[in-house]
Amino acid sequence: MELDKINRKPFQKREYSRSFVYLNEELPYLRSLPEFPYEFAEWKKAIVNYNYHISFEKNFYSVPYRFLREKVDVRVSRKMIEIYHHGSRIASHPRLNGVVNQYSTMEDHMPDHHKLYTEWNGERFKKWAERIGPFTCRIITQNLESVKIEEQMYQRCMSILKLSDRYPSDLIEEVSESILEKRVTCSYKNFKSYLDYLQDRNNKLAEEKENNEGALLRGADYYGGKK
Repeated sequence: MELDKINRKPFQKREYSRSFVYLNEELPYLRSLPEFPYEFAEWKKAIVNYNYHISFEKNFYSVPYRFLREKVDVRVSRKMIEIYHHGSRIASHPRLNGVVNQYSTMEDHMPDHHKLYTEWNGERFKKWAERIGPFTCRIITQNLESVKIEEQMYQRCMSILKLSDRYPSDLIEEVSESILEKRVTCSYKNFKSYLDYLQDRNNKLAEEKENNEGALLRGADYYGGKK
């Protein structure tokens, strides 16, 4: 070939050719191409939830149970989700796309029977809900029974029940009863929105009642009426 002939031809004023330079100086330093093509990725930070999953774009990916509540780094590429703890990869999953609220759960990430019943479990959430009221207990029970792996609902149950730290139990019970009657989806977002709505309504009613009672106590004289 003409190209091969050119490469083997010695340089002017030199005793070696392009082929000699390539074979003796360049080729020894060449490396094989990567097995897989480079794929752009971005990094995110996350905290492992009570259900031993991390959340990314409203989908959930499991990590080994022992990393519960730990801070992790998440490497996100077009096809994969990789989760790292202190620089070591602890889990990897195919990236879930399309529908939200999907779970990718690996069986070996799940807690063993002993840990499950000494730390967070469905019965513990139900007992917590019972202290608030029967309707709240039904809401929590329905959430736990709505999935094949109940741990997938632990974070939602925890979020709903922790609302009792900021809202009165009777209001939480009212929301729970209404959701059960209407048979609507009981997400944390829906629950919290309805809770805020009822609290605002009750505050306005209490304010109106206070104003009306104040007007009655002051009487007509206060407003310049006749004696």
